[in-house]
Amino acid sequence: MQRLGPMALTAANSTLPVSPLSTNMRFSSADGRAIGLNTPGGLDATGNVNTGGTFDGIVTLNSNVSFAFTRPPGGSFDALRTTEHEMDEVLGFGSFLNTTFSSLKPQDLFSWSSPGTRNITSSGTRYFSINGGTTNIVNFSQDPTGDFGDWLSLACPQANPYVQNAFSCAGQFSDVTATSPEGINLDVIGYDLVTTTATLRIDSVAPPAGRTSGGQQIKLTGEFAGLSTVTMGGSSASWFYTNGSSDTSMITVTTPAHAVGAVNIVLTPTSGSTLTKTNAFAYLPTVFTDNTIMVGQTTAKAQHILELRQAVDAMRAVAGLSGAPWNDPALAAGNTIRAVHITDLRTFLDDAATRLGFSTSPYTDPGRLAEFNREGITFLFDRTTNKFSYDGGGWREILVELCQQS
Repeated sequence: MQRLGPMALTAANSTLPVSPLSTNMRFSSADGRAIGLNTPGGLDATGNVNTGGTFDGIVTLNSNVSFAFTRPPGGSFDALRTTEHEMDEVLGFGSFLNTTFSSLKPQDLFSWSSPGTRNITSSGTRYFSINGGTTNIVNFSQDPTGDFGDWLSLACPQANPYVQNAFSCAGQFSDVTATSPEGINLDVIGYDLVTTTATLRIDSVAPPAGRTSGGQQIKLTGEFAGLSTVTMGGSSASWFYTNGSSDTSMITVTTPAHAVGAVNIVLTPTSGSTLTKTNAFAYLPTVFTDNTIMVGQTTAKAQHILELRQAVDAMRAVAGLSGAPWNDPALAAGNTIRAVHITDLRTFLDDAATRLGFSTSPYTDPGRLAEFNREGITFLFDRTTNKFSYDGGGWREILVELCQQS
């Protein structure tokens, strides 16, 4: 939150009376410290005033009232809004009108009935103003069954369900902000509302891999308060708070289209520094050379191996691993492929998939490769057509399966 500007504070201070409105002022212990007084808390953990007590106040919720701890609160009262209301009073909100004392409280110094005319009585109209009554920020409640330091409450549902309304409505919620009446009031009674920049953080990305065509929803956990934009591999990605704007610990991101490979996810806040998570997501191919694999017909090619190596290395990068130590790393399109190329793929794919939390698929005839290797035969050999071909097994389809799971 931001503090009021110097001109606003000067205007608020200029409305303070030259002659005191009461002999003494009554501060809460917290508010006293906010303006530099030595006013330690005096409550113990049971809520009693005792020597050695350190608490400024204790907030409890009535167990007989239906409170919701998630938003929107449905047909219940919002627990967070209620807690903020009571915390404001611990910090110093409230009027002397609810006490038997004649000493004013800080909030009473900003109570007006019209421009230039104060009202510190329970009769007529009172409103909160920081410029001598010229601007009515919000009306004070004059209902004796509530707190005179609270805001006037209208019938439910309220057009402005402020935190400090004297009476709240089920199903409605709000928070103290820099520009809300509560935020302004806290500032003028002694508190500094300073700008804070939330630190963005990514703890996990699920799933961590997906198809190159994009359009998949992935979930990021961490801290995303104040998030403005998300990019993946340099492309803008749409996003929203998974559980609503009140929960900034998880976002849902729709992946943009991108080429095969591992990409960075970059978060940009509304203010402050960007966050980059390197190799956060792997784009996997779903279209290969000779995409339709036919048993006994598709001729095995080095290009297929190279395409799969690229996908496996992308997954390894997301898992925090370096590129796979391939046997025959100089393999090029048009070269002869050997069984070791396939066993490499199986080994490194299974390792990367397991590290990323994916289940792996069993391979078709897993022992046959060793047999072919011993005989110098690559894959299946059709003696009728004199072609080497794939057996249609799962070592290649597992990548497509992973994309379908994502």
